[in-house]
Formats: sequence, C-alpha cells, structure tokens
Amino acid sequence: MPELPDPSLAWEDLSVGDRRALTEMLVDKIIIGRHPSKIDKDGRRHYLIRAIPHQDPQQEAERLKAVHEARVKIVPRV
Repeated sequence: MPELPDPSLAWEDLSVGDRRALTEMLVDKIIIGRHPSKIDKDGRRHYLIRAIPHQDPQQEAERLKAVHEARVKIVPRV
C-alpha cells in the first residue's frame, strides 16, 4: 500500500502521483452514466459521475448484518 501524503496539504498541492494513489485507495470504482433527463439545446447529453467508495469486506459484512438485525426487529413474525 502506498504511503499516504501529508493530510495538511490541500488537494491542489499534491502531486499527480499522490492524487492518483489517494484516489485509488479511497475509491473502489467510478461509474459514468447518462443523465436520465438532461439534454442541451444542441442535443448533447449530460453525464453523471459517481464514485463508489472503497468498502472493506469485513466492515461491509458487519453493516449488512446490522441492517438485517434491525429489519428483523421491525417486522413481526406471524
């Protein structure tokens, strides 16, 4: 794992390599999709860019377990 840059630096102050390393550590994937309704007067479409944050599999499993337990408590068994 690459070493994290100094957190006191602003994003603009980071080198290109540091920006890329930090983005790769924090973002699992980037999704680019067409906006469902925005089209310019010229007929050009707008696009949405979504960054999916990196998720630790163990942490995600714990979160899903907690969500499931909360749902079980809310829904009474018949």
